[in-house]
Amino acid sequence: GTFNEIQKRQLGLEIARANGCDTYMTLDCDELYDSTQFKWAMEDFETGNYDTSFTRLLTYLRGNELTFSFNVNHPDPVKRQVYGDLRFRQAMSVAMNRDEINNLVYFGKAIPRQASPVPSDSYYKEWMGNHFVQYDPKLANKLLDEMGMDKRDSDGFRIGPDGKTFIIQMEEGAPEPAWKKTAELVAKYWNDVGVRTDLKFVQVNLFQEKRNAGKLDVPAWAYDVAEVPFWSGANWQTLPPYGYGASEWHKWIQSDGVKGEKPPDEVIKQVKNYERLQQITLDDPEYKVLATKIFETQIKNLYAIGTVGLPPQPLLLRSNLRNGPKNGEMWSWTYRQWVQFLPEQFWLDN
Repeated sequence: GTFNEIQKRQLGLEIARANGCDTYMTLDCDELYDSTQFKWAMEDFETGNYDTSFTRLLTYLRGNELTFSFNVNHPDPVKRQVYGDLRFRQAMSVAMNRDEINNLVYFGKAIPRQASPVPSDSYYKEWMGNHFVQYDPKLANKLLDEMGMDKRDSDGFRIGPDGKTFIIQMEEGAPEPAWKKTAELVAKYWNDVGVRTDLKFVQVNLFQEKRNAGKLDVPAWAYDVAEVPFWSGANWQTLPPYGYGASEWHKWIQSDGVKGEKPPDEVIKQVKNYERLQQITLDDPEYKVLATKIFETQIKNLYAIGTVGLPPQPLLLRSNLRNGPKNGEMWSWTYRQWVQFLPEQFWLDN
């Protein structure tokens, strides 16, 4: 709906005031902001006893900062054919210059990697983060030629199976500035290998509405996958709908085959493995085996294509704040960011 993060924060502030609170802390920090909020923040930094020597540098425990999920269930039969071809997804992955994304957007501080678990997860294997992440436009062109997209129009863009210029309509919400810059670079890389990519940014609410309805060519969002939340049910990027690139498969699974489209047997097996995973504990010997198989299906098929991950997350704290986050700790959306540090136990030392 239209009830965005700014409205949520305002409602929380009103509730705090109504209950006589003299301090109010918001726990969300990566959504929507307006200019008045930045003005207030700058004034508070100037008068609130902040000191950059009290900055904490954490690691953002995201499997990937921005992940692209091609719509393998696209309503257009031509796009469904192209996006459903693994060679196309492989080509689009190796067409990305992740080192350049890292340097230009993340100051060289993130890690080029695939949409995959983080290294601290018990079932992580090194190949997961490295799968088809090399920058290899020559291989990208070879794969695209092999799948029959070797002919080009007068502008140098590839012709699709229907004899017309194939166009990726990249429509993104990108609430974080870094995501927007990354999407711009990715669109350029895909254009560079001859796949015309028209990028348009829209309001987040509209993006999410169209994404969740399966109407976008290649929705992109952060790949927030961490071990405990994944085990307990946070799976929308690892299993169908794979970041809403496979909404019809998801409908079929959720309705026991009444709605949607039957997915490949490998995907059905993946879902059954996940159902079993949720029935056992993390120390069960079967746990790592099942988790590895689940991620193998998503990663090897590139149902989600990653860019970079694990960037540093700076936190600016008051110099007299006690019991707050420490350098080297993890920052995570799936663990609800500030919440994991128990802010109810923070205090200001006078």
